[in-house]
Amino acid sequence: MVSGTHGDRTRARVQRTTRQTIRMTFVIVSAFVCCWTPFAILELVDIINAPFYLSISAYVKDFVYVVALGNSCINPLIYGTHINVLKTAWRRYRRQP
Repeated sequence: MVSGTHGDRTRARVQRTTRQTIRMTFVIVSAFVCCWTPFAILELVDIINAPFYLSISAYVKDFVYVVALGNSCINPLIYGTHINVLKTAWRRYRRQP
């Protein structure tokens, strides 16, 4: 069993890392839901009411499809903003003349 300040610091670090991981997971799941829900709804409309689906503009359908696929582009940005090593590297990069 670890005792003293070293154990307290280790415990605090584990708790902080756990909170960060939970927050990042929530953001990733939220981004997935926000990006893919419109596409899923559009596909359900196609199955349930094909004539109405055909009346929807092709631009709207394309936009919804691009937003859904854009989820793959958003994930690396989410990871990058939640990983401390990358944050530190980015801060150092911005400080360079």
